[in-house]
Amino acid sequence: MEYLRYLEQRIQEKLTSLNGLMGRLSLRTVVAWAAHRVQRIPAGRIADYYGYKDDDSVRSLVGRFQARLGKDPALNEALASVIVSASRFR
Repeated sequence: MEYLRYLEQRIQEKLTSLNGLMGRLSLRTVVAWAAHRVQRIPAGRIADYYGYKDDDSVRSLVGRFQARLGKDPALNEALASVIVSASRFR
């Protein structure tokens, strides 16, 4: 849980610095995606942290966001720098 809080703070800081990007994204969605897809944190832990119904809710959210990234190269590129910076804790 401590790492999820850290990841959330770092991603929020980075997204805020990217003008206009924060308005297009939900912080929870980005953190859930980064935690599950990039950091390999189990979906159940993310569900517990954010109060989602279950693991499948997190997997569904992450899957939809991954599909969105595949269709938006600019968003994908912007998030790459956010994730690299936020991942340095581990």
